[in-house]
Amino acid sequence: MNDCELLTLQDVTDKARLLTGDSDSVFSEKYIKQKLIERYGEHIQFSEVRGRRNLICWKQMASFMVNQKWYNDQKRNAGEHIVVTAAKLLRATIRGASYNTDFYPSTADVQDTDCANQWLPSLLQLFMHHLICPSVKKTAVGHYIVQAVRPKTTVAPIPFALGLQ
Repeated sequence: MNDCELLTLQDVTDKARLLTGDSDSVFSEKYIKQKLIERYGEHIQFSEVRGRRNLICWKQMASFMVNQKWYNDQKRNAGEHIVVTAAKLLRATIRGASYNTDFYPSTADVQDTDCANQWLPSLLQLFMHHLICPSVKKTAVGHYIVQAVRPKTTVAPIPFALGLQ
């Protein structure tokens, strides 16, 4: 490392004075050091090299910055992130379920809400339970979702006979 690449607290303070043009409005080295430690924690270290005090050294700063950005993005978009994750989980569950495509259910099977509901994967049933109130509509919308996710590999007992209004 060259000395020109090394930065001290004094260098930071001097640059701040130069930029502001007013030495009274610039914080002290001690205060700046405290704020840097509060902000960067274990990722900043102050050393002495070749007689230069308070030399600023960064430790694992790239990974810290990437992680910090990821966490900040998660905080801002937490609701969206949860919904997208739930959708991916439901899609994987629906795609992983086995359905018999050799026959279409009888009218009696379609009209039996319990039988029609058992056709849905358990995670989709849970999701529908918290999203829609009437049980007939839960089952109907669940069947539509499964058919939409797997249009060529399922024969959903689409609930025409359930009497939806």
